[in-house]
Amino acid sequence: MPEGQVNLTRPSRWAGKQERRMRGSLSSTGTRLVVSPLTIMNVCRAQRPTGFSEWVARNFGGGVVAGEMVFPDGRIERRRIGHNVIVNDASLLIAQLCKGEDVPGFTHLAVGVGDPTWDKFDPPPETPDTSRLVSEVARVQADDVYFVKEDGSGAPSESRTRIVDFLFTFTEAQANSPLVEQGLFGGTNASLPNSGTMVNYRTHSVWNKPVGARLSLLWRFTF
Repeated sequence: MPEGQVNLTRPSRWAGKQERRMRGSLSSTGTRLVVSPLTIMNVCRAQRPTGFSEWVARNFGGGVVAGEMVFPDGRIERRRIGHNVIVNDASLLIAQLCKGEDVPGFTHLAVGVGDPTWDKFDPPPETPDTSRLVSEVARVQADDVYFVKEDGSGAPSESRTRIVDFLFTFTEAQANSPLVEQGLFGGTNASLPNSGTMVNYRTHSVWNKPVGARLSLLWRFTF
């Protein structure tokens, strides 16, 4: 086990028909859970990883980006990426929504590999004038967006609260790269690469996603 990581044992279950295949192989035995102190990514969804939202709330509270990667051999690694950084263009989209214009809200997350000259373990910090990823490799729509209870449990709430989770999932065939950046997008054409209106941007220490791994990213907003 690499220095600075902790082994935990817990059953791993995934709800939803897309995860039943994995659940059958992982829920019957304890799964090694690797928790890394490195900062990295974000997430939320209907077929959400069991206990992931609660883990974020228990360890980091609100206003955070975190990630969970499930490797082909069943290992699970979770990382805190840090607090999201609101960029200047976010105010344009918010103004459109307040005016009542018929535009999508915060809908897509893009991930990228950054600039080749960057130190992958210490990339440059975010700046609010960012509007695109430096080198985007994949983009997905949110699997789920839901209110979160304000009691610190991280559990979904049936009524509105000041905490909202956005969960995004990159499948085994998506974003298989050394990831160091991610951005949240909305508005017109947000589903297209290098398009839409950027709302938040985050750089982070490299997280290598191999072929066959599934990555869930949680972006938690506290208003």
